[in-house]
Amino acid sequence: MLFLFQGSYSIGWTPLLYLYPPEVMNYSIRANGMGVFQFALNATAYVTDTLTLIIVMTSNIRICLVSGQCLPFHSPLSPSAGKLI
Repeated sequence: MLFLFQGSYSIGWTPLLYLYPPEVMNYSIRANGMGVFQFALNATAYVTDTLTLIIVMTSNIRICLVSGQCLPFHSPLSPSAGKLI
């Protein structure tokens, strides 16, 4: 069910992400606005990916990728092993 939701969400959201901003900008600033928008989008993706890596490397949380989903779980060597979190 989650797979179907993610698929339909991305089919609906991805085109809107690139079609709506140029529609609301004036013609004279459309190219510059899309450049700034794309830069902000890529910078945000870089920061969140980098922070995720730093958090995983400095904590005892491990990430298991299952069908494209990140499932965090604690290491058996962690101080909270065996405790319900």
